[in-house]
Amino acid sequence: MKKYIFTFLLLFLACSVIAQKRVVPTQEQIARVERTTTNIVLTGENMLLEAALRSAVEKNWTITPVTFIDNEEFLENIEDANRTFLLLVNGTFKKDKSQSNYIFLNFLMGGATTIDELSDFILLPLACGENDEDLAILFMNAYVNIVQQHLKLLQEKPKQARAELDTYNSGIDKLTGRQIVMHRSAIAYDVTDGEIVELFNNNISFVTDLEMEHAVNTQAKNKVAAITLFPDNEQSGGYCYNLLIACDTHELLYFKRHKIRGNNQRGFLKEELKRISIPFRDKKGIPFINL
Repeated sequence: MKKYIFTFLLLFLACSVIAQKRVVPTQEQIARVERTTTNIVLTGENMLLEAALRSAVEKNWTITPVTFIDNEEFLENIEDANRTFLLLVNGTFKKDKSQSNYIFLNFLMGGATTIDELSDFILLPLACGENDEDLAILFMNAYVNIVQQHLKLLQEKPKQARAELDTYNSGIDKLTGRQIVMHRSAIAYDVTDGEIVELFNNNISFVTDLEMEHAVNTQAKNKVAAITLFPDNEQSGGYCYNLLIACDTHELLYFKRHKIRGNNQRGFLKEELKRISIPFRDKKGIPFINL
């Protein structure tokens, strides 16, 4: 996702912004994050999601001081380089024939005259349709912590700012000793019980929304939540996001996006399951712990 053309209904404003290419933060900006005040932008347009965001920030945010502002204050202060902004972004991909709606959690740094020019530290997908919004509310604590951890990672490795969330594709070694919890419907194809045993032994468990919420929000030890986000409609052309989140630390262990090109494309693909499977990890020399 290094380049994208995305039509933003930024902050649910009446006007849209087209981002031809994201503005990658500089090393100086990355180092300066902890000296800024983070402004949490609340518009009042999606009250449930914003209430969840406010609660999660109040409970979890430690990396900077925070203040809560509205749209007008955001637009008045985007030129202030001593401010960072955490906000919900709503929009569609310009070339997506399905015209699916996506919601992201976005962290920006002030210091530019237009929204397009603000440095973009992270664009974390929360929802690809109305059904996903309920999950976004349930998992908001984890999502806010993922943003914080990503900011800390960039301070240690600023060159990874350009890679965005693709940098988490290689984190499967951290699955060792952890059990994956997921919906069976999160798998894009009709997987058999035999395949599941072959790929994961008993290190995977199929659960309900409530069971997954409990595992994430109680920070269950040695469990990893597998979350997939894709559009509600059946038309090809949209995007599917697959994430693996450590329940105990809220660390993002795996992130992958793929374009939906037909049937059996919504969820974790066959090649993705193989990539995170025990046999694949064995080939890489990653030790296996049977739970």
